[in-house]
Amino acid sequence: DANERTKEGLPKVKHFIGEEFDTNVEIVENGVHYMVDVVNGQKTGFFLDQKYNRQAVARLARGKTVLDRLAMQRICKGKKVLDCFTHMGTFALNAGIAGASEVTGLDISEYAVAQAEANARLNHLENTVHFRCANVLDELPKLAAAGEKYDVVILDPPAFTKSREATKNAIKGYREINMKGLKLVK
Repeated sequence: DANERTKEGLPKVKHFIGEEFDTNVEIVENGVHYMVDVVNGQKTGFFLDQKYNRQAVARLARGKTVLDRLAMQRICKGKKVLDCFTHMGTFALNAGIAGASEVTGLDISEYAVAQAEANARLNHLENTVHFRCANVLDELPKLAAAGEKYDVVILDPPAFTKSREATKNAIKGYREINMKGLKLVK
């Protein structure tokens, strides 16, 4: 049922190829458990291409893409973390598993926030990792005005462009979101 089908002249359809099954599937990635809804979630319900980025959540700025569990714990242990555009809470949960003292995840989708909260409970992180429904672009300036500061700010926004013509505005959008995020870093 993706919009790309319309571009190709194909009808949008959403159905099972074989017998129907429970579309909520539990997966484990980097030691974190997730319930993924493969029918109602965004795209496949889980962004597999972010596995190593989630694993390296706090060291991306240092240029490392693979991080062992012990190193992750050294970086996140006791830290206050903000995960923007959290979707199912993947980066937030990795920070929580690694020992962050407080993690907040923000997403505009109520459905995604409900999934993220369920995943926090699944990993026994409901006392450390919290989620809230908010428009990140509006929320970041509010957090800055309130004097909030974080040890780690994770920005994983959706694509700001889908075409070459929109690249200039997308770059402006990425610059804006990064500037807003930087204002929240201790």
